[in-house]
Amino acid sequence: MTEEGTLYRTRVSILWHIVAAVLLIFFAVMTYFCFFYEIPEDADGSILPWMWIGVSAFCLGIILLMLYTYFRVKYVIRENGLHVTGLFVNVLIPYSSVTEMMEVRDYFAFWYWSNTFMSMDQLRICYSSSSRGTSGSLRRWADSVLVSPKDKEEFIRELEARLKGIRVMRR
Repeated sequence: MTEEGTLYRTRVSILWHIVAAVLLIFFAVMTYFCFFYEIPEDADGSILPWMWIGVSAFCLGIILLMLYTYFRVKYVIRENGLHVTGLFVNVLIPYSSVTEMMEVRDYFAFWYWSNTFMSMDQLRICYSSSSRGTSGSLRRWADSVLVSPKDKEEFIRELEARLKGIRVMRR
């Protein structure tokens, strides 16, 4: 419990750990080849060593992005609403605007990749927003967030206690 509300960290799936491990191993191998192994030059000169360094730097960038995402994604249940913070998401959802909650396994929600990639066991929270001009099924996807808290059942209980009459649609 923080002074702002109850903080929930995101759940991290085994897939996230596997990808992180593979990237770290790949980065270590690439770094070894860049600095400790004599890389033969290609026909034009020295493009090949720079390519190895570039691939290694790209791999390091992805690893740092994954770590940043890991520490950035969080959910805070406050008195006035649910605050969801992710890599591309930072929204405060007032409890009065929540329309439905459902358990999902949404593998292709790339616009929420930071939340989705970390865990496939998610909770979609749909809410109404007068600031967007969408309607129908498009509105359902535009005004929703995916969350995957570590302690999902406690998160659901606390959220349902604050939401009058709205229950989670279970799979």
